[in-house]
Amino acid sequence: IEGTRINVIEGERGRLILYSSIVTLLLLLLICFIIVAYRQNKKLKKAKQIITEANIKQQEINHQLIEANKIKEEYMIHSYNISADFLTRMERLRDAIEKKIHDRKFEEIKFLLNNMHLKAEKQEMLLGFDKVFLKLFPDFIENFNSLFQEEDRIPLNEDGSLSTGMRIFAL
Repeated sequence: IEGTRINVIEGERGRLILYSSIVTLLLLLLICFIIVAYRQNKKLKKAKQIITEANIKQQEINHQLIEANKIKEEYMIHSYNISADFLTRMERLRDAIEKKIHDRKFEEIKFLLNNMHLKAEKQEMLLGFDKVFLKLFPDFIENFNSLFQEEDRIPLNEDGSLSTGMRIFAL
């Protein structure tokens, strides 16, 4: 009886050792999985941070591209309008000159050519540039003048146009 009891107790002890070994092994595996999951989580956080920073940079670049496209669009429209207006005036001048040539009114042709006012045309073109430029870059004058001492700052001309130096800097 005593031997059977000892055998039963030793069998239970063996099973207990087996179960505790299995539980210990499972516990070690669980700890390993937790460590791996923690490391993977750290890598994911780093990757998410990198992606977020890249996304912010991409948004800044997109904003700069939108601004550059806006500038290009404004200048293209402005240039088109100036060119179309100039071509219209030149067509009218050509038609008038052709009519005068046909009518043999050479003195009137001379009069037409002398009244072209190229300086006024040039001034109008520069004023148009200034208006478009200041519309696109409203803080240009402040930024330009911030480069100089207070007494050396350059204001806009009376007609709202840029001075030659400011225009060169703008270009």
